[in-house]
Amino acid sequence: MKIYYQHPQTWFGDCMPFGKGDTFYLFHQRDTRVPCPFGEPFGWDLATTKDFVTYEDCGVAIPRGTDEEQDQFIFAGSICEDREGKYHAFYTGYNRDYPKQGKPSQVLMHAVSEDLKHWTKTQDAVTFVPQPGYDPDDWRDPFVLWDDESEKYILILGARLEGDKHKTTGRTVYFTSDDLADWEFQGDFWAPDLFTMHEMPDLFKMGDWWYLITTEYSHASTQVYRMAKSLKGPWIAPDDDAFDGRAYYAGRTFMLNNQRILFGWVPTRANETDSANLWYRPEADKEDFIWAGTFVAHELYQRKDGTLGCRIPDTVWNAFKDEKKLEDVKLEKESGRELQHVVTETGDCYRYEADVTFAGIDNTTGDVLLAGQMIIGMKPGISTISSIGLADIPGYEGSEGSLLAVGDSAVCTNPSAEQLASIAISACDTVQELLGWEPRCAMVCYSTLGSGQGELIDKVTEALKIANELRPDLAIDGEFQLDAAIVPAVAEK
Repeated sequence: MKIYYQHPQTWFGDCMPFGKGDTFYLFHQRDTRVPCPFGEPFGWDLATTKDFVTYEDCGVAIPRGTDEEQDQFIFAGSICEDREGKYHAFYTGYNRDYPKQGKPSQVLMHAVSEDLKHWTKTQDAVTFVPQPGYDPDDWRDPFVLWDDESEKYILILGARLEGDKHKTTGRTVYFTSDDLADWEFQGDFWAPDLFTMHEMPDLFKMGDWWYLITTEYSHASTQVYRMAKSLKGPWIAPDDDAFDGRAYYAGRTFMLNNQRILFGWVPTRANETDSANLWYRPEADKEDFIWAGTFVAHELYQRKDGTLGCRIPDTVWNAFKDEKKLEDVKLEKESGRELQHVVTETGDCYRYEADVTFAGIDNTTGDVLLAGQMIIGMKPGISTISSIGLADIPGYEGSEGSLLAVGDSAVCTNPSAEQLASIAISACDTVQELLGWEPRCAMVCYSTLGSGQGELIDKVTEALKIANELRPDLAIDGEFQLDAAIVPAVAEK
């Protein structure tokens, strides 16, 4: 069984997805690694799938140019459909020999199609050329969408300023157009000065939120995203702002039939072995990750607070039909690590699910939390490890009888406002999921609605504001003294 797509004798590069009917179209680069990565020029090939389990190879979609032409290589771009039903490919033509001739190595180019499989290069003199002040050799990965509000097409692409390539001047710039032919430069779309270069930008709306995805160009590169209520920003960085990990690269998205898929690739490793280092080491002669590899699809979903989660598509998960129940395993050791093989001879591709519990009175809280973080990891959207204590108070009668949940009662000794907000949200979700309560959270301190003053009160009120912005669906209020929070008679005063 082989699920993750890779055409024989080639390595899967950047993917430009599109969807029509019930079919996803994966326009992508195939690197032959002859004699090395980026050795032999490539164009765009095409594969299609309906379920991310089986694929149909459609061969070359847009062929590379000659060694003398601008599109010696066809770098990344995007596919869009205009309002008349014609398909357009905007892509980066790259010629590695041009800089020596005094020409820009990267120029944006255009092709059209009636059926998504047969393409004609227009040879148009496109108007979204590198602009003054920007590096002409780092101007790539255009992405096009239609904006209903402005009634214009928007084209975003990755760029950086002229000068030292080691400086963090990477930015996403944008153009607008009425007709996909004439483009007007609008300047920087997102310029956070965080990365040396932006690659494979993607922009889409889900519900009330806009999302901007960027692959940061660095040795520790990840795919990050920002969210905003408007295309004009401000662009907010969620606590968990990355998809997957260091080895998942250059993902673009497409929504088809209410399913938004992230199309990225996982590189092969040095010497084709998992023993290669996971992280870049400055003292190493080269990175252990090698460009291009295997296609992997993730499904993006929107959480209640607007942040995005990432999961395996159901069609991929359900492709594993022959389930085998394993015997329970118990690991016991006074200290250090304990290793036990649960199952062997699984083959190259398998699905594994487990319910895990651990802890014990012989271990400190810190050790238990560390084990949980290492084995299970953080819940998506949660940035602060915290706890709740469940108090059973004789004689107290609240909405849940004599029970009160108190958070955080064991982990964070002096949380920041952001951490307090995360703790409050986690506490609400925990009592709702574990106990079935309808959570109502009071932010408690030594002041009730401004009756006192001080830095701690300011922190609590700021935390309340953050929590309400992140999760307006939750009943979180404050600031309150404890008696005002839990005794109705005191609250009424």
